[in-house]
Amino acid sequence: SGGAALTVTGLGFDVGKDHRCLLRAGGYTANSALVRPLSSTKVVFVSPQWNYSETAIQFSISLASPAYRFLFTVNATRNLSVYAVWNGANASSGLAKGVESIEIRGFGFRTEAASGAYTCLYSSAWYNVATTATVVSSFKLVCPVAAWNNTATNVSLSVLYEQQVVPWQSANLTEYGNTSFVMVPGWDSIVDRQSSYLSSGGSVLELEAYGLNASAQYQCHFRRGASELVTSGSVLRADRLSCLTPAWGQNLSAAGGGVELSVVVGGAAIVDTGG
Repeated sequence: SGGAALTVTGLGFDVGKDHRCLLRAGGYTANSALVRPLSSTKVVFVSPQWNYSETAIQFSISLASPAYRFLFTVNATRNLSVYAVWNGANASSGLAKGVESIEIRGFGFRTEAASGAYTCLYSSAWYNVATTATVVSSFKLVCPVAAWNNTATNVSLSVLYEQQVVPWQSANLTEYGNTSFVMVPGWDSIVDRQSSYLSSGGSVLELEAYGLNASAQYQCHFRRGASELVTSGSVLRADRLSCLTPAWGQNLSAAGGGVELSVVVGGAAIVDTGG
């Protein structure tokens, strides 16, 4: 991603002239901004952005004008390496159902990598799931959001290349192994749904869901227009919630059309992705 300080020591640097460093590999070149040496024995460059795959590179120094390349003790170049980092994604949350994808932004992704070489790892203290990333360019990967068959929560998101962590780089260039990502719970259908239910209530509804929290208090809200009745929900497992239909006919007319169902926890409705 560039921006690193490269301190070079040597002899004979001209403090009155502009210098640059050059990175070369596989026919590609990146040049640093021009700087002047701190002394005749030291110059500090800011590494240029490398817009290609991570690789071993050749490093050299030259004057801006007249063009002149400094010699190292052994030869005209010194081998270094540039490595991939990622520094962002186009989303910080996703449905625990695992039906979305996110774009991972960074530098130095290997466009020649074999299928499955890059993965995105979603992990908590008790659960983790990896998905296979697709390399779009040296700047971008596309990762499916994992199907999170556990309590939806804040998780750690890591990018790996051949099982090795690709560093996540913050705005101040500090590197970490991962960043946070929020798994979002929801529900999407009624299991064995019937065309109608008794207005006396008491019918068991099982909802197909994802990311439910067994310790949370869920409610099923049944609404028609301005009328609403509420029953308690029971979490059977992370992907299944049950609740009873309310005794709608005790106070409200059974006629008048269908009833809308929503699932609420902590005062807020969870996502309905198709119910």
